[in-house]
Amino acid sequence: MHCGLARLGLWHREGASNLCLSVNVSARQLGDTGIIELVDKALRRHAVPRSALQLELTESALMDDHVLAQTAIRALQALGVRAVPCRDGYSRRFSPMWPCDCLKQKGWTKGRHHDPRGNSD
Repeated sequence: MHCGLARLGLWHREGASNLCLSVNVSARQLGDTGIIELVDKALRRHAVPRSALQLELTESALMDDHVLAQTAIRALQALGVRAVPCRDGYSRRFSPMWPCDCLKQKGWTKGRHHDPRGNSD
């Protein structure tokens, strides 16, 4: 996260202020009591607006301790950071309880042929 925020801060200062950074967050990281402070300090250190950071939460981060996850997500949102769950299926039945800003569906391109010229099957 620090390397990405450092680069993003540089790009913002050079005029590319429309860019944002997405960072994956694991269950262990979300459950760390210092995650809120860590994110806040990193954003301030690299002079990146809070709205430019999006944390992508793995399903295990949401499912291991859903009460802790909800609390952490709300605290991150209170900082102005976007929280996005990455779903690949098994937490679908719990999705209404998550106070997330949007949803990232993993695997939506699975099985699609990638052609570097922009053609797909």
